[in-house]
Amino acid sequence: MKRSFLKTMIKTAVITAGLLLLIAGSVNPAVFFLGHETTASVDYILTEESDGNYSTNVDYHYYTSSGKEFSGNATLAGKQDEGFPSKLHPVKYLPLIPSCSVFLTGYTLPFRSILFIASGLFFVITGIFIKTYKKEKATPVQGEIEFICPACECEIDKDSIFCNYCGQKIITKG
Repeated sequence: MKRSFLKTMIKTAVITAGLLLLIAGSVNPAVFFLGHETTASVDYILTEESDGNYSTNVDYHYYTSSGKEFSGNATLAGKQDEGFPSKLHPVKYLPLIPSCSVFLTGYTLPFRSILFIASGLFFVITGIFIKTYKKEKATPVQGEIEFICPACECEIDKDSIFCNYCGQKIITKG
């Protein structure tokens, strides 16, 4: 069986997109569950919205165990947390990629992470099941095809007057 180049490229693109979505969706959960915890110094801006809810923009700076400084930012929304005004808060970061961090105060698993993981799994599974083989022509039943067109050398039915492929008139003896 011959492999179809276009279908192979589509299959590769779908699986690659699925893997990229899986990676993008799993960064925050990986940092949260596998990261090392440290303390970060925090600068924040608290803005009041409607119904007593607040939006807080947080800029934080933390040091890794090797002593390098990294920074990040987060946006928190909801009721004002009475303990938030402190200047030190817990942060988790990945030791191999210390710039990937999660601000733990008010952290919830983002919906987009779940959405990216689910759509990534869908693309990977769909890509696996895409068939990359060309359909082969059905083999004719023995006995029905007895003639070959002299012009295009295609097999034709024995009771045909014209070739189905090139349209040439078939001359038969008999």
